[in-house]
Amino acid sequence: GLYSNFIFPDDKKQELANFTYEIKCYSQEWHRIARLCSFTSKNESRSSMLRFGENGLDINALQWVSPSGSIVSTTRFSTDRWYMISLTYDGSKLTMYVNGVKDAQGDGDRKPVDFQRFELGMSWAGYPGSQYFRGRMAEVRQSFRQTFVALIPNRMGWSLTGK
Repeated sequence: GLYSNFIFPDDKKQELANFTYEIKCYSQEWHRIARLCSFTSKNESRSSMLRFGENGLDINALQWVSPSGSIVSTTRFSTDRWYMISLTYDGSKLTMYVNGVKDAQGDGDRKPVDFQRFELGMSWAGYPGSQYFRGRMAEVRQSFRQTFVALIPNRMGWSLTGK
């Protein structure tokens, strides 16, 4: 299976009262449960994990397993097209943007999250071969400043049409 884990040293851990995470992705085909990535703590608690086609959802619906629950995109993603996904947390609301447009939102729990690990794909035993994302990922970004949220609609200068 294809996956990568990036675990930062303990002295690089960030406790975040708010955040913005972004990833650009391009799917080539859908299959049941395709795990895109996870922004999380060293021990994977209070994660922000992204996956497609989980448990009864449309196969091309994106699920954000957030620190306070599941948020499902209203967008149904197409193959052979680039998408920019932005996740924000302001301490009270969790918001998902797709291509710079607010797509889905849920309540936060007003608790900070630790960021110390980024995972592409799924590394747990037995899952790398079954929950792979068949496609491409690019331009992963993170910001620990809430002011970054105002820039999301303007970030559409990123090329979303290339193959």
